[in-house]
Amino acid sequence: MRKVSITDLSRVIDRCLKANVPLHLIGEPGIGKTEVIDTYAKSIGVACAHLELAQCDPSDIGGIPANVNGSIQRLPIGPLREVCDRAGILFLDEYSQAHPAQQGASLTLLNEGRAGDFRLATDTRVVLASNPEHSGANFQEASLPAINRVISVEVVPALAEVQAYLSNLGTEGSSVRALGVDYSATLEVSPGLLQLAPPAGTVGRTWASPRAIVKGLRALAACSDAGDQIDRDPVSLALFAGAVGDETCDAFFAIRVMRDRLASRPEILSDPEGARLPDGIDAGIASLGVIGQVASEDPFCAWIY
Repeated sequence: MRKVSITDLSRVIDRCLKANVPLHLIGEPGIGKTEVIDTYAKSIGVACAHLELAQCDPSDIGGIPANVNGSIQRLPIGPLREVCDRAGILFLDEYSQAHPAQQGASLTLLNEGRAGDFRLATDTRVVLASNPEHSGANFQEASLPAINRVISVEVVPALAEVQAYLSNLGTEGSSVRALGVDYSATLEVSPGLLQLAPPAGTVGRTWASPRAIVKGLRALAACSDAGDQIDRDPVSLALFAGAVGDETCDAFFAIRVMRDRLASRPEILSDPEGARLPDGIDAGIASLGVIGQVASEDPFCAWIY
């Protein structure tokens, strides 16, 4: 399966929907799949109807029998009826958590564009989203008939995309914008503060996904606006750690105070011989994470540095 970035995802959605081919997005939790779909729907002026199959009975999808003027009709539930009455995007989220019976009931949506005794509007399009097997609770493999009806792509954000997103949080001059810019800059010297996939042993614990980082930064901004010293206030630290995890929280606050003493990943990649060296043991230890990221892109540059 081919990987696409968040930047390319909008084009993937656009081309599939224009071709009237159902699209299946596969990606880690919290990387922005849902937000991109919602943003795309707004950009073309249609509603995006969200439906989580795992929370539905098969009859919800196939239509609930009801007496309508003396005859029995199978009526679709709210989100389905919305995209039957007018063009929109039907977003079947967390598809990999739906049991086989629920996935089976969705096949008529994917194949025939039918919900109960109603049909999806002519210009309504269907998009599915799933987490990978190692990240999805109660994971259910998508059935072969479902897979055969969709185009599947894997979504993997690039570091630069996440940095750009964080740098534009909130409004100009707001605390959350300042913290977003700060975190984005810290990622240059410690890319490990972004965890696109849950680390091993994360079950029941949080990790620094893009969504978790944004939640944590919003909480920190509220603390900062209240006058708290966020780098030492126990409530601020507890809230941020509760979003991104203890290790990421501690690393962020430790690295941000010495960020100006470390060479960034782009600096080392562009000039490994001339990039500044860390001044002190603490900065040297902090630089190991940067060197590891450089090595993953260009081992020769990392070795020279």
